[in-house]
Amino acid sequence: MTQDLTVGAAGKHATLDADIDLSKTMLLGTSGGASQMRALIRLGGGEIVSKSVGDDLKGHPIVAIDPGKVILNIDGTATALVGPS
Repeated sequence: MTQDLTVGAAGKHATLDADIDLSKTMLLGTSGGASQMRALIRLGGGEIVSKSVGDDLKGHPIVAIDPGKVILNIDGTATALVGPS
């Protein structure tokens, strides 16, 4: 079964409204193999950065990246940054 969608209709079906605070840091996604994981992160000012384990994010070291999650060391506490659900 095929469906005839115009560009406008396709965009409408592909776009979802979300309650996202764009002023906050947000995980957009993760990619790579187990030893080469990277995270794509949107900072509160709108800049998008790619980070890996060992990099700093806003002064806090990234200690792990798992699918859909970045673990930061914030004042000695492991804190997870997760993407929107």
